Amino acid sequence: MSENNSSNNIVWPEGKKFAFTIFDDTDNATLENIRPVYDFISEHGFRITKSVWPIKGEKIPHCGGITCEDKDYVEMLLDLKKSGSEIGYHMATYHSSERDDTIRGLKFFEELFGSTPSAMANHSE
Repeated sequence: MSENNSSNNIVWPEGKKFAFTIFDDTDNATLENIRPVYDFISEHGFRITKSVWPIKGEKIPHCGGITCEDKDYVEMLLDLKKSGSEIGYHMATYHSSERDDTIRGLKFFEELFGSTPSAMANHSE
């Protein structure tokens, strides 16, 4: 490695030599199919990035899944956040969105999680 390599300047927590990350795509997520996974992740001390759709869409979903308009889901997400996981943004909803819905989704995300998203996944139909 060259002396100018920026990886020489990385200081990982607890003196570790690398980091392993997981960014969970929220496509097709339901409480029934993700809760066991997140229970396992939390029990083993992992912290990940869980992406979310803040609002329900009005069009036919590109793929199914739960949104942050479900209170039980938000409760689970807030527990994940409290345990050190990051909540990421996966666009406003489960289909392409117009500007107004995008703004509404970002505002709702900030209202729920206390900040604007620091991570985002983006795709459309």
